[in-house]
Amino acid sequence: MTANEISIINELLKKSVEDIVTWNMVVPPRILSETTEFTIISCYIASGLNNNSGKLYLFKYRVPEYLGEYDKFFNLEKVGLALINNDQITWQNINDSIPAHSLYEYVSNKYSGIQNIFNV
Repeated sequence: MTANEISIINELLKKSVEDIVTWNMVVPPRILSETTEFTIISCYIASGLNNNSGKLYLFKYRVPEYLGEYDKFFNLEKVGLALINNDQITWQNINDSIPAHSLYEYVSNKYSGIQNIFNV
């Protein structure tokens, strides 16, 4: 992951906290998981950004990874970001970085609806 990507993700978190960028849970676009081994378990789309470059998605996914010491595959959960334009991924970050996790944790806590589970 480049310093520029880290800076972009940190700026997304800052603008999300300031409510300049908002997020909505959506069904993940098929292009994100077609012909891959990972399964997307939650996906958010950003609003409040310049959409000329495409739509920005933040997602959590499970991917099987082989652990040799146990001689088996385990599903690991990771976080990714993708910019999609005309059903094509124009930029993707699936490096599972700390800034991406921080952004995902903030977004999922704020926009998942967990705060409302006791409002009957």
